[in-house]
Amino acid sequence: MTTPLEKIVDISIEGGFSVKPHSYNGESFRDAVKYMQEAHKVDITTTEGLEAYEELTGENLGGRVGKEADYAKEHGDILRSKTLMTYTKKHFSKLLDELDDDRLMDFAVNHVPTNPLKKPIDDEHADPYEIARDTAYSAIKTIENIGDKPNEVLDEAMEEGGIFAVYVAMDPNGYLEVQKSIAQERAVLAIGKIGAKKFITTTKSGLEKKANEKVKLDKKMQKDVNERGEPLTAQQRAELNKSSKLGEYDDCKIVDDMYQGIIRPSIQGINQKMAKKRAKENNGNDSK
Repeated sequence: MTTPLEKIVDISIEGGFSVKPHSYNGESFRDAVKYMQEAHKVDITTTEGLEAYEELTGENLGGRVGKEADYAKEHGDILRSKTLMTYTKKHFSKLLDELDDDRLMDFAVNHVPTNPLKKPIDDEHADPYEIARDTAYSAIKTIENIGDKPNEVLDEAMEEGGIFAVYVAMDPNGYLEVQKSIAQERAVLAIGKIGAKKFITTTKSGLEKKANEKVKLDKKMQKDVNERGEPLTAQQRAELNKSSKLGEYDDCKIVDDMYQGIIRPSIQGINQKMAKKRAKENNGNDSK
């Protein structure tokens, strides 16, 4: 029995566990995700569940000791998730191509790095990506500030006085929503100047480089700890973290968020394209 997951990857245990992704196929990816979700939901503590799991995966767990069956189911879920993620990482750019313009822009806005650029932006000589990122970052921070400190935003608007202050007093929530919308539009327009996909892929490659830097930094920090010859106190650890500027690497987790976050919208895009294809085929058959 060949499962949908095995149609997109080769799994090997020769010389250690390894996964080799196949070439990209959107429909097969969609089917593999559906298969993984269905297998995860199966309750193998019931007779119906055991039968459903075997029909779905080809694994007969009914003859195993209960704890062993639970172990097999748990690690089957882990294996399915890990192999799917390997395929997702390999074909991330292809999955981005499955998104329509609106979904692609939403994805870009939702994955703006949360740390500002180190150097100030010089509009005359700055890289277009840096300008887009800096503007989008400021816009996202504005939205966060409206959510965290709405009263401060309203007070600032009221200080303007005049008839506009009356409008704000009449409908403060509406004013806050308008400001959020303006900030959101500013982020969208900034990212749109270089293109949402380029913004995403440039952000991803930059953060992956950062992640590699952090691996080297972690090794250096561990070497420093080893040379001390004794465990660090909490204060020493905090000072070491501060001097190493670990906060600059907080954004590295955004890459993992991208891999997790691309699955749902890409499948929506795949389904949308398949629906259009079927509709076109049906129209062609009707015209004959």
